[in-house]
Amino acid sequence: MVVACDSPGKTFRHEIDPTYKAGRGEREPAMLDQMERVRATLAKDGYHTFAAAGFEADGVGDAEGA
Repeated sequence: MVVACDSPGKTFRHEIDPTYKAGRGEREPAMLDQMERVRATLAKDGYHTFAAAGFEADGVGDAEGA
């Protein structure tokens, strides 16, 4: 099993629509810390995580054909 994760930075959706997620604030530092803990726990349990530059987790499958 592989767990898809968001990649840091902007995505192709920002190129299509510069206002994409414009109303959202910055991620809380605590959230970023939690995500690192989740990734570490997954790795410890033998699961792999994957992120593709320019894609969010729900679009990682689309990255294969990009």
